[in-house]
Amino acid sequence: MNTAKAAIDRGVVSPMFPTWGAMATTEGPNLAYLTLRRAEPVDGENRYEVGVVGHGPGGAALADHVAGEAQTWDTHYRGRTVRFELGDRHLTSVSDAGTPEAGRFVIARPNHPITVIWE
Repeated sequence: MNTAKAAIDRGVVSPMFPTWGAMATTEGPNLAYLTLRRAEPVDGENRYEVGVVGHGPGGAALADHVAGEAQTWDTHYRGRTVRFELGDRHLTSVSDAGTPEAGRFVIARPNHPITVIWE
């Protein structure tokens, strides 16, 4: 998600990486994006905490869903190697939805879905 500097300066949005935008998802009229805030230092080293901001009538629910997915990744997949595959737009079977419990997630896109596999 590209973010205008004026929107950041006014506090309308607070993207995770303001210089190049935010990772975001939409669901109907709702938007959720990742943000970052400073956490308590540990052993003198800076720490940061990832959060999710939601906008729209169902923005809070979408943000909760994204936060839950981030927690699942942190708990089960953070230490694994990741692999990406571009899919064929003609795939339509139920298995194309991925199997999150096995570390396989599909990002639906109109022409070529992206499969993320945590090995």
